[in-house]
Amino acid sequence: MAGKQHTYSVKVVWTGNTGSGTSSARGYTRDYDIMAPGKLTIEGSSDPSFRGDPTRWNPEELLLASLSACQPVTNSGFWGSVHKQASLSRHTKTRLPAKWKKNAPAPGSSRP
Repeated sequence: MAGKQHTYSVKVVWTGNTGSGTSSARGYTRDYDIMAPGKLTIEGSSDPSFRGDPTRWNPEELLLASLSACQPVTNSGFWGSVHKQASLSRHTKTRLPAKWKKNAPAPGSSRP
């Protein structure tokens, strides 16, 4: 992908104004919508600990979800190109080739 530029655009709209803006901490909700062209809207809010709506995605959950989504996609491309037999899944463990393990016995060695 060298030389290719990737551009992403999202719009976050605060929907928590109940009429008085942010005049008091209890005077508004922490709700917002995340939008991007051609995609479903993601309804978000603060964590319930910060007066957020527990039925909406909070920023911490979205961060964890984005990191979790990147990990298998990135690793499968990496491992697929490095070692064709690597099989990645969130539900199974991947075994590294012995030659990659620290203090692994040399190929053909009888040492356990």
